[in-house]
Parts: sequence; C-alpha cells; structure tokens
Amino acid sequence: MEKLNIDEVMALQMSGMPTSQIIKTDLAKFDRLYEENPEFDGYLDKANSILDRQEKLGIVSISCQDSRFPGRLLAIGADCPAVIHCKGNLKLLEAEKAVAVIGARSADKEGNTKAYQLGADYARKGYVVV
Repeated sequence: MEKLNIDEVMALQMSGMPTSQIIKTDLAKFDRLYEENPEFDGYLDKANSILDRQEKLGIVSISCQDSRFPGRLLAIGADCPAVIHCKGNLKLLEAEKAVAVIGARSADKEGNTKAYQLGADYARKGYVVV
C-alpha cells in the first residue's frame, strides 16, 4: 500500500472521513476521491497552510500512516486521532510510561491549574506527559 502524505491525510480528516478508514486509504483511493470531490482542493490548501505555519513554530505533524505514529494510539481503534501534532523530543513518543492530560479548549483558570498540577504530579513520577 502506497501511504499518503501528511497533507493528504489531513484533507481526508477535514472531509469527515474517520481515522479507521483513513488508515486503510492508499494513494490510488485518495486520487479517486480527489477526482470525485472538488472540495478536496480546498482541504489540501488548508492542510498545507496549517503545515506551513506549524513548521515555522517547530511543530511536526505525524499521520496514522506514518511509521513514527505511536502504536499505543493506533491500538485505541476507532477513536484514534488521524494526525498528532508534536513539539519537542519525538523520541518521547516511544516512552513506556506516558499519560495524556486532556481538557477543554476553553478551560477556565481552575481547570488549567488542575491540569497543570496533574501533569506535574505524573512528571515527578517519571511519566512523559502528553
């Protein structure tokens, strides 16, 4: 299976395709979808714009089709993200002990404080905090 580039995976994600299908999509299928859906040009443009901005900020995007994508995330199944955006030491994605602290996009001060405390507590115990 010829794997997709990160912008192609992001375009599929923007089109509403679930990760479970994105994982199975090869370049030939993507090309067919691209030909059938004129809105894909816009999705690819948006994906490339995001990737360009991220590159300037030192952010790396890794798709579910990339060999660097953490196997533990793939094991989640249907709820696995199609793309992760990383900044920092990518080797830490392979750490045995890792925990994710997930919160609201517009958390209040109390929520942010609690998330920071949880992350700090886990870090002191030797976990990589995602």
